[in-house]
Amino acid sequence: MISSFIFMGNWGKTGQPGQKSGEEQEGFYLLKKDSQRRMTLTRVLNQDEAKICEVWMRGIHQAEGQTVLQMVFIY
Repeated sequence: MISSFIFMGNWGKTGQPGQKSGEEQEGFYLLKKDSQRRMTLTRVLNQDEAKICEVWMRGIHQAEGQTVLQMVFIY
């Protein structure tokens, strides 16, 4: 059985070649925004990795007191 995506080819749900329905356009928009958010999150985590780990460790020490967890374990 051929999937409907392959079978439809370049025809969108509107029945016209190359045109996409509102649902398809919204889905692609949401996918693009999700991709942008992931790229931003990746960039922030890579740039601020040490700072984030320091803040986490400080929070852990404030909440739990002395622990066996060390920076080398999370950084």
